[in-house]
Amino acid sequence: MPSGASPSKAEQLLQQLRDTYVLELPSRIDAIENAILNLRETEDFEAQFQDLYRDVHSMKGTAGTHGLQVFTPILHLLEDLLSSRLARATHIEAENLELALACVDLLREARVCVAANESDFAAIEMRIQALGRRLSAGALRVLLVDNSRTSRRLCMQVLHALNAEVTTASDGYAALARLLHEPFDLLVTGSEIGTLSGDALIAALRLSRSINRDIRTILLTSRHGAPTVETEPDHVIARDARLVQNLSDYVGRLQPVAAAASD
Repeated sequence: MPSGASPSKAEQLLQQLRDTYVLELPSRIDAIENAILNLRETEDFEAQFQDLYRDVHSMKGTAGTHGLQVFTPILHLLEDLLSSRLARATHIEAENLELALACVDLLREARVCVAANESDFAAIEMRIQALGRRLSAGALRVLLVDNSRTSRRLCMQVLHALNAEVTTASDGYAALARLLHEPFDLLVTGSEIGTLSGDALIAALRLSRSINRDIRTILLTSRHGAPTVETEPDHVIARDARLVQNLSDYVGRLQPVAAAASD
């Protein structure tokens, strides 16, 4: 919109919807907190868990729609906690309850900043990084990006066998959004991952000021020839019969490094 110009009716409507959403955030956050606390004593853990996961996922999507990106990495962390530690559980352990409630505290802190029209979220981002490290508990934190479900499943089996904490994405832009705000030790990406290629994803990461700027990167590719100089992945693995072995060998060597970094 040009400087000095009045907002259009559509822009006014979008702003009204955003303002309403911000006003409703306290009750939404309270509802998520209550659902987490109810996991301690519910007789139908699975149903309560599924409802909670849907609410978290819905809140994440709506926050993104309204341009409230500060909430996205917090809700990603809560989703990751739910999917990695509670999806097959029958109760919530004290440590996981504490971590989930820490995510709720971050949501409340972010809401206060948004309601006050603040734009500096550096303190919140530092707490997100610290919470991400607690969630990984010293394991190698891997972001796996591939738009092939079969390939993702194969790579996840390798990474889980190495006790890595794995987060997945099927699109390069979604992966970059997470890399800019959440801590990882390793990026494993396919070369063709939607509108943003694996080469471009690695290049964008290296040019960013993200905490992940210097993490190790692996490019999975079926192409012949070396990647571009701008990309500079740390390791290239061909999609061939030796993919599983080569991925296991390389990531296995990184495990001691991750453990030392978390101490």
